[in-house]
Order: sequence, then C-alpha cells, then structure tokens
Amino acid sequence: MRILLVDDDLAECEMVLDILQSGFSTTEIRAEATVASALSAIEEKLFDVILIKYELPDGCGLDIIKSIRKNYNKQVAILLFSATDSDEIAEQGLQAGAQDFLLKESFQPRLLMRSIRQARHRVLMDYELSQTHNKLRELAERDSLTGLYNRYFFNESLRATLLRAERYQNGVGLLLLDLDHFKYINDTYGHGAGDELLKEVARRLISATRAGDLLCRLGGDEFAILVHNVESENDVWLLANRVLLSLQSNMILDGVKIVISASVGMAVYPSSAADAEQLLSQADLAMYRSKKRGRNGVSCYSDELNEHVRRRVSLERELREAILHYQFELYYQPEVCAFSGKIIAVEALLRWHHPLKGLLSAGEFLDVAEDSGLINSIGEWVLLEACKQCMLWQKNGHSELRVGVNLSSNQLRTEAMVAHVEQALEKSALPSHCLELEITENTIIDKPARVIRTLNQLVSMGVRIALDNFGVGFSPLSHLRDFPLNVLKIDQTFLRDAESPKNGVDFLKAVILMAKSRQLITVLEGVETQEQAELVKAVGGDSLQGYLYSKPVSSEAMGILLNKNK
Repeated sequence: MRILLVDDDLAECEMVLDILQSGFSTTEIRAEATVASALSAIEEKLFDVILIKYELPDGCGLDIIKSIRKNYNKQVAILLFSATDSDEIAEQGLQAGAQDFLLKESFQPRLLMRSIRQARHRVLMDYELSQTHNKLRELAERDSLTGLYNRYFFNESLRATLLRAERYQNGVGLLLLDLDHFKYINDTYGHGAGDELLKEVARRLISATRAGDLLCRLGGDEFAILVHNVESENDVWLLANRVLLSLQSNMILDGVKIVISASVGMAVYPSSAADAEQLLSQADLAMYRSKKRGRNGVSCYSDELNEHVRRRVSLERELREAILHYQFELYYQPEVCAFSGKIIAVEALLRWHHPLKGLLSAGEFLDVAEDSGLINSIGEWVLLEACKQCMLWQKNGHSELRVGVNLSSNQLRTEAMVAHVEQALEKSALPSHCLELEITENTIIDKPARVIRTLNQLVSMGVRIALDNFGVGFSPLSHLRDFPLNVLKIDQTFLRDAESPKNGVDFLKAVILMAKSRQLITVLEGVETQEQAELVKAVGGDSLQGYLYSKPVSSEAMGILLNKNK
C-alpha cells in the first residue's frame, strides 16, 4: 500500500510512521510537511491512502482534499486529523471528500489501522459502485448493435440542448434519416447482413458528422443527428448532403455489392419549431416528404409543408366520410386483343365523387388512403364491386371477359388478403381465372417473402397476377424471375421510345421476347394512335390498352362499349 502522510510535527510524524510500518507488511510511506509539497508529491505519484493534518504552516488540509478530488486520483482514501475536537472541522472534511476524521490524541495503533482499512474499503466499494452505475448507464443510453446513442439518450439530450440553446440564443438543427428499402435488404440477404449494413452505416455517419454533434440510432434503420450551435439553416443543409454523400459508395456484404441510400428530413430551432416535440415532428414530416419525392434526398420543413400536412389530415377525414356515405364509384378502361381488336378485359379504376371537388381520380387521394390504412377497407369494396360488375357483363353475353383490380402494398401485406379474394369470388360467382390482380414493382419491394407467399396462394386459386407499369420500378428482372406472374403490363415509355428513330423498336422487341420466354402475356399500356397499335402488333405484343380505344368510363358507358364490340 502506498501511503502519504502530511504533517508538520516531526515527533508526531515519526510516531505515525512507526505505526504504519508495523501495521502494513508491504507499505511505501512518504511524508510531507506543507500543502505545497503534498500537492507536488500527489502530482508525481498515485497513493492509496493519504493522512492529512488540518492545520499546516502554509494553509489548510482541506485545500489538499479539494484539489485531490477535483484534479487527481478519485480512488484514494483520505483521512483528515486535527488536535482540535471540532464537529465543524469534521463535517468540512467529510464534505470536501475525506472518508474519516480523527483526533491526534486517538492515534493508537489499532484504532489508526482500523480507520485506514475502513476508509480504503469504502473508497473501493464506492469505485465499484460507480463502475457498475456507468455500465448500467451505458446499457441504458447506447445502442448495442452500432454503439451509437439510443432513442432514450436522444430524447433526453434533445430537451436539454434546446434549453441551452434558448439560454444562449443558439440555433439547433435536427436531421432524421431513414434508410431506403432496408426491409428489402433484410428479406433478401438475411437479418445478419442487415445488422452488418447498419453497423457500416453508423461508421459512415460518424465520419460525416461534425465534432460535438450528437448521432443516435433511434431504432430499426432510423437515425438522428442533433446539430449544435447552428448559425444558419445552410449549415444543417450542408451536413445533410454530406451524410447522403457518405452513403453513396457501394457496401460489400458477404461478397455481395449493396447499393444503399437514405431519405433525410431537416428542421431547425428556433426558426420553425418552438420546442423539442415540434422540432421532432417537423423533421419527421420532412423525412416523409423525402420518401414521397423518390427517396435518396433531403427535405426541409417549411410553412408550405405544414400546409401540405394540414391538407392531408383534412383529406383523410373526408375519406372516412366517403366510406361511410358510399361516395366511391368504379370506372373501367378496356384492354383489347392486338390482333382481333376485341375487348378481352377491363381494368377497374377507383373514382371518388367528392361533395365539393367533384370527381377525383385515385391518384389524388390514394397515397393518403394508404398512409392512413383506409386503403384496406376501400380495396375490399373495390374487389367485390369489380367482381360483381364483371359477372353481370358475363351474364349479358361477355362470358370470357376478365376484370383487373389494382392492389396496394398495404393490401398485399394484410394477412386477410387471400380471404378477401375468396369472399369476393364467392359472393360474385365470378370464375377465378376471370379475376386479374395488378401489382406494381414498388408494391412488392417491402417484405417480398410474404408477398410471394400471398401471390402463390392466389395463383393456386386460379387468379391471374399482372405486373403493372413494368420498367419504371425497382429491379424488374429479378421480379420476373422470383414472383408468380401471368401478365406483364409494359409501361407506355417503352412504346414512345420504340417510335423514336434513335432507339427504334429493338428494345421493345427484347422486352416482349423476354416476357414470352417466361410464358407471360404482354399488354402495352398508353396506346393513343393507330400507328402505335400497328407497331405493337408488329413486335408481337398480345394486348393493348389506352385512349385509342377508350378513356376510363362508368360501368354504364363500359356496358355500351362492350355491346358494340361483340
């Protein structure tokens, strides 16, 4: 044990040294007589125990205790002694950081040794307790996967940061970041690969952020960056773009090259938000806008965005009223055989008779219906109504007519999807092969394993599956291989490109040949002229759909068109 004795009384010092040397078999003891020499010794060496006299020639023993606790070893045991029996001195010593207070007259070997051992034991126990507390705090505040701070620490820090910013009139920026299509990575490569990706993302974000800014993983694939001492919104904007840039280079997971991007939302205090809750909400809304704009970008909260959100809330309320008051109607657009010119199918398209805005197409409200979850009840009604209407047309002489119904990603993720289709077919008596469910490439990105399972169940019932808007989504070739498809509806951009002298028709031919190699029926969308129709026939397309034949019309108008086309 290493012991320092601070005492200016030589006789007294020798007595204490004798007690210590006889009481501890392996002890290194040093004696100093002043505050200055004691502090110098403490700077040179670490001690386990320090005995300090209260009255010293160049000051007070309390000065040594306070200096030790502030600047030096926190694990040292300190005993303060004095010739004066004073409760005030004892209390001052304990408050300064001493473990015990002794009177000089009680310097008996057994009592002194016991006091030293107990003081040392208390210090060690306090240190172990402090270490345990720090470990528990680390577990409570850190994300175990990435090592970043977690949501709990972020929430606490956000409030504290805004309080300081208010006091010192500083700006604070908040960036919320969500990885694009991360669920697709998890489902395709496994959760182990997903975890490795998150750790790599964390490392890149650390390198992109400024010293002093707070980087947290809020959970899943969502991260937050709290930006301190913001002088202008441009500071936060530059950081957001630096973050996006850090993620652009490919990542290698198990030898596979992964392309990753993120959607970032940005909000700044106090220019737009008044408190922590508002700042967080605004950044979240801005991040949502980034996703809607096509992902891999930054959106900043603004008054215009706030107005947009207000309109969406109002529209959601009106949609709920529309469901209750049966304000929806289905319009139909024909699909024509490329060679016979006969109508072989119709696509059901949702319309809303809004009490103030008139007839609205699905594109004007579908995203709100999906985000609010209302699409499930609306979609169930569409499915049944379309099947019933198609069955009526079949009974009126169009026995082989098919009907196409668009499905949203929310519907495909619903466990009851297959049951809804079964019920619609049963209630309408429509043969299953006359129902065609249309999905888009973006629809099946999320949870592809579950989507494939659902689609396989539908195909086993005899229902046809069509991939709509082929060519404008995400990884189309893999979808042709992995998903159970019957029909490929080719986006109109292919047809327009085929008319261009620069591109010719070779690419469109290649797409149709590839589809036929997978035994898929091909439908060309957006046919507007007779020349385009002839071009489709020339390259081997099976069916046509577009304004050349009809725009979407009511069921009554569609019935008239069907009768003329017999």
